[in-house]
Amino acid sequence: MRAHGEKADREAEQYELNARNQVTLWGPSGNILDYANKQLGGLVLDYYGVRWSLFVSALVESLNSGSPFHQDQFNQAVFQVERGFVYNKKRYPAVPAGNTVFPRVNATRLGGWSHFDCTYSCTYLLDPEDPMFQVIGTLFLKELIKEFGTDHIYSADTFNEMTPLSSDPAYLSRVSNAVFRSMTGGDPEALWLMQGWLFQHQPDFWQPAQVRALLHGVPLGRMIVPDLFAESKPVYQWTESFYGQPFIWCMLHNFGGNHGLFGTVEAINHGPFSARRFPNSTMVGTGLVPEGIEQNDMVYELMNELGWSQEPLDLPSWVTRYAERRYGAPNAAAARLPFNSVYCASKFAVEGLCESLAIVLRPFNIHARAVLSRQGDDKVLAELIEPYEVRAAKLRQFLEDVNPSLRYDIVPLVDPYGPSVTDPDLQCLVVSEETRRGGEAVNKKRLENGLPELALYEILLMKDPDHSQNEEEKISSSSLRQRLLGTLLRPPRQDPTLPSRPYVIGLTGGTGSGKTSIAKLLGHLGAFLIDADKLGHAIYVPGGPAYEQVVAAFGAEILNEDGTINRKVLGAKVFGNQERLKSLTDIMWPEIARMVKERIREADAQGKAVCVLDAAVLLEAGWQDMVHEVWTAIIPEEEAVKRIMARDGLSEEAARSQQQSQMTNSQRVEQSQVVLCTLWEPEVTRKQVEKAWDLLQQRLSQERSP
Repeated sequence: MRAHGEKADREAEQYELNARNQVTLWGPSGNILDYANKQLGGLVLDYYGVRWSLFVSALVESLNSGSPFHQDQFNQAVFQVERGFVYNKKRYPAVPAGNTVFPRVNATRLGGWSHFDCTYSCTYLLDPEDPMFQVIGTLFLKELIKEFGTDHIYSADTFNEMTPLSSDPAYLSRVSNAVFRSMTGGDPEALWLMQGWLFQHQPDFWQPAQVRALLHGVPLGRMIVPDLFAESKPVYQWTESFYGQPFIWCMLHNFGGNHGLFGTVEAINHGPFSARRFPNSTMVGTGLVPEGIEQNDMVYELMNELGWSQEPLDLPSWVTRYAERRYGAPNAAAARLPFNSVYCASKFAVEGLCESLAIVLRPFNIHARAVLSRQGDDKVLAELIEPYEVRAAKLRQFLEDVNPSLRYDIVPLVDPYGPSVTDPDLQCLVVSEETRRGGEAVNKKRLENGLPELALYEILLMKDPDHSQNEEEKISSSSLRQRLLGTLLRPPRQDPTLPSRPYVIGLTGGTGSGKTSIAKLLGHLGAFLIDADKLGHAIYVPGGPAYEQVVAAFGAEILNEDGTINRKVLGAKVFGNQERLKSLTDIMWPEIARMVKERIREADAQGKAVCVLDAAVLLEAGWQDMVHEVWTAIIPEEEAVKRIMARDGLSEEAARSQQQSQMTNSQRVEQSQVVLCTLWEPEVTRKQVEKAWDLLQQRLSQERSP
């Protein structure tokens, strides 16, 4: 809990005082004063010294009086000393007497780390433009070199898992430049080793402009960045190879020494080679950076061996040889390791999860009954949930990988309870803290049905350290679906009749989906926009290519007094009448398609690399044949209805009728390469679009590279 009012002011004053005291311990002659002795001196004087004095006094009194040593009384006295030491008003180290050397340094407190408040975690940062920054940095490095020697590589992580004071690129560049200058002040050959974890840990803060500024505050080639979690979340891909700074492709794999048989071996096997082939790659090596060792040796041996290979290994062949080298005899079973489940995160049974979970079933006679829901309409991004049959197949493969002898059933769940309230053979129900009430409801139903209660076995849900603001804190399938937004869900269309340039994106979505706002964002990123709706307006005007045909087909009553077509009157004529609607679209859509092709040629003449066709009826009109990829904007039906009502002033019934007359989200998603969603704040949409755009640029770059 954070402090407020006077307490907060006192805490802030204390932190600032302590920070300034530490800074002023540096002497004016270039020597480092003995900070450790100052701290130790305070402890000896006010803590250990007082304890020993109490002990000696109590012992002398016992000897002189002949009475026994009263241990309880002594312990109580020591407790009072300890309590007094904790709550005394002194500062350790003591405030330097007299005039301090630099009494007004500009030290500012950063925010808290992780979920801790400033009681334990807030750090002070000396302003990079304060003269003392260079003094302290250079003195420290010189003392370090004098004590340990040097290989000229120095590690510093100024903002690792800490939010900087400002996102201004100029500020971030000044900080990294100041750190580097303090290094070269102590060693002109200094190389800065800075881990790249911060960029993937706080992606909301570290946007491309901020990353580039921090990295470019140091001359290119004088900083080395370990891409710390490259087997799962490579940073080099979205930072153009760390914007020119050398990087090391690193496998993290293990968090906190967690044991378990898991690993993204396919990503590990191919990742370093993909990084070397990346356009303008600055990769200089590979590394292992686990938070625990002496477990899961196979994964680490694989990573080490890749350093001696020119291409990815044949995994089944390699693991067979590895088992023979390790255990001294051939082992054919080694080649059957579960590369498609626990050793491959992308194919794990539950939508891709693998890194921190391995299930071990005891070798008893267990009959497991797994339940998968066929429903999903109430789920976030339900359109991206894989079909039941696909999920069941993945679950089946996973269970067999874990224990081939396990007996199990996979049962579809078509109501809130499923077989749990009717199956007399069930004995246990696995629940979490948030689903325990559901488990209790199951037992209530079972009792009503004359069945015994099930044992409720509660498991802890794993936290997702990288969840974004609009995602759940726990690891969940909904968060994983949100991370699919903006990514390539299926390969682009391969049509030899389509010109390779410009690359055409067909952007579609239902009314109220936010498609137009996405189109504007893509335009700001450099896409050439073609608005099919505006082209449709153009062919309606008197003298337009479709004007005479439309008037002939629907009569003069659709005309305004000035001879223009009244679109509302025309819309009322065709709404709900499929025959009339088809008559209109048969006139309109071919003309619009012709004009779209003219605009695409115009984009090519202007040298545009990417063209976006913004068309609500892209799929209905069959215009996907004119594009390389279909991008769809989706929104839940209820949210779409609210937006239509607010935008058009319609009743709920009219808005719902309009929304339901269109293709469903699922129908659009089934035909799309990329899906976007505007359900959350505009900033979230912007990041989705930028992510989709960056991934598109990578695809185009790979296609054009030899």
